Amino acid sequence: MSYIWQNSDWPNFHYDKEESDFFLKEFIYAKGLADATFNLLSKSSRTSVYVDAITQEAICSSQIEGESLDYDSVYSSIMKRLDPEFIGKTKDRNSESVSNVLYDARNNHEDINIERLFFWNKSLFDGKAKHYIPKTCGKFRNKPVYVIHHLPKGNDEIVYEAVPADSIMLEIEKLVSWINGSNEENALIKSAIAGLWFVTIHPFADGNGRISRAVSDYVISKDRNYGADYYSVSASILKNKKEYYSILEKTQKQDSMDITEWICWYIRTVTENLHQTEEICSKKIKTSLFIKSLDPSEFNSRQLQMLYKMADDSFVGKLTAEKWMKITKCQRSTATRDLSHLVEKGLLVRLGGSGKNYHYVLNPGAITF
Repeated sequence: MSYIWQNSDWPNFHYDKEESDFFLKEFIYAKGLADATFNLLSKSSRTSVYVDAITQEAICSSQIEGESLDYDSVYSSIMKRLDPEFIGKTKDRNSESVSNVLYDARNNHEDINIERLFFWNKSLFDGKAKHYIPKTCGKFRNKPVYVIHHLPKGNDEIVYEAVPADSIMLEIEKLVSWINGSNEENALIKSAIAGLWFVTIHPFADGNGRISRAVSDYVISKDRNYGADYYSVSASILKNKKEYYSILEKTQKQDSMDITEWICWYIRTVTENLHQTEEICSKKIKTSLFIKSLDPSEFNSRQLQMLYKMADDSFVGKLTAEKWMKITKCQRSTATRDLSHLVEKGLLVRLGGSGKNYHYVLNPGAITF
């Protein structure tokens, strides 16, 4: 079996510009809509969308590889970088460490280098149990590595063999030089190539997929025409995980250096997330208009805060009097009055049996915007 890195023309990738331009036009249209709605948000809402995008990138990129991160720890870690007074707690050291990789990739636009890649790889395993940490963590692997498809009854199948260990330094130096250089004009396409190139080299014993996506994030974030603070490519990849692995395997096994199919798939995936982000931003705008339509002399700050959380879908689970007390830091009697008033005004609906079984949901007809 031959792989793309064994091609005599490696790593001189090329693609059909006319075909990629078709999908780029869709991307530019979707980004225009997303930019417009994002810029209509208040400063605090834009920050919320920005932090959630990095959080989703960290969590989804890890989930693609079967790893789980704590959402609150990732979110809190990013927020603390933006607001030193943020009081959220980071419960998991590994989640915080991984979030730092994504934050660095998106916000540190200094030239990429090998030491930085080593730092990213080491950070992926910071806080994990020793038996999960590769022996060569934070440096290039020193032996062959294979991507294996696990089949029933132990009939595992090797679907990809990465470049030899003794070639890694030279290959990564070529990639780093290309990323830092002025070559591919379109940042989105350069992002697609950089991620593919890195994961094809597969320089580390573990963590290559996650770092390849961080490399892609780094490349695209440097260009304001294509990069943005509000979207997560990995979120869309996770939704199309099977398709992602299929197109990646096909590209890495091909004889040709023509990666048009990979480029077009990548652009479509990013565009899909832009549409989702535009919907999220539009909903936040509607939520803000809804809150502003309420008379502040009739509804207190606790009620407005909780209504916003519920309308914005940032409140998770069932709303009970106990949760109201905890979030708004009030007494039970106050929570009961607040909730009863919102039910009376038709903004909340009370469900459940009686007593502790009561919980509240937003009235579907309450938001009219």
